[in-house]
Amino acid sequence: MGGADGGMAGLALIMLVGQAASLSTTTSSPSVSPYTFSLDASSHQLTTTWEVAHTSVSFLCAFADFAMIEIGFTGKEREVSPGNSWAVECLEEEVGDKMVVEVDLTKYRVQPFKSYKVCVSVDDPTSSTFLPPTCSHLFSFERAVPYKPEVKEKKEEQEVVENGKEKEEMKGDSVNEEVRSVRGDAVGEERGVRRVKEERGVRRVEEERGVRRVEEMVEEELGDMLDYMMDDVSKVERSLPLPEGRGGAQGPSTSSLLLLSSSLLLTLSAHLLSSSPSPLLL
Repeated sequence: MGGADGGMAGLALIMLVGQAASLSTTTSSPSVSPYTFSLDASSHQLTTTWEVAHTSVSFLCAFADFAMIEIGFTGKEREVSPGNSWAVECLEEEVGDKMVVEVDLTKYRVQPFKSYKVCVSVDDPTSSTFLPPTCSHLFSFERAVPYKPEVKEKKEEQEVVENGKEKEEMKGDSVNEEVRSVRGDAVGEERGVRRVKEERGVRRVEEERGVRRVEEMVEEELGDMLDYMMDDVSKVERSLPLPEGRGGAQGPSTSSLLLLSSSLLLTLSAHLLSSSPSPLLL
């Protein structure tokens, strides 16, 4: 009897452990189910409510994924993306414990006469929470829904592009300014070199003119002195007595006087050239 009682107690313990594990598994898996559905034809706002079990609404709003699914005429499903627009808002019902999901349909490119549904799913490894996609009832549109993406984001993107263009233009202007500065410096240096060459040419011309002026002055002085000396020689010749004969004494000849005059003239010319300052040293 003791052995039978011990076996029954062990079996009961195993069953209790299995039930506890099954209960733990069941309670750890969240679940949602669609409850109500409404579509505003004027504002194109879709409002759905969901019953939530084994988790909180705040947890689902923080970690759940919401997707708009389009079903084509052939029955093929595809997800419709709102792009960069904020299209879904999740919040807790003011009265009750249901989850409210509001969808702005103007942020999606939806088409009339096609079927759509909103699906909720969770895959959070950190909390070991997994919820397979659960979808709302199917709905469609009899009229076209206007597509109104976020204008603010487009403006911000345009501003970013414009700012980038402005920065590129400023950078290009800076580079052009540096190039113009370098070119200006090169032109200035070239003008300076040209100015120095011109000044040197002017000085060279002035020096050559000074040399020619000195030579002309010397030539004029020598000519005047030569004329003066020739006049003196003529006067001396006229004042000399005539020669008396072969055996008598003879006075100085004209050739000797000319030779003497030439020697004096050459000596005077050398003296004038050596005493005149050189224009090359001015």
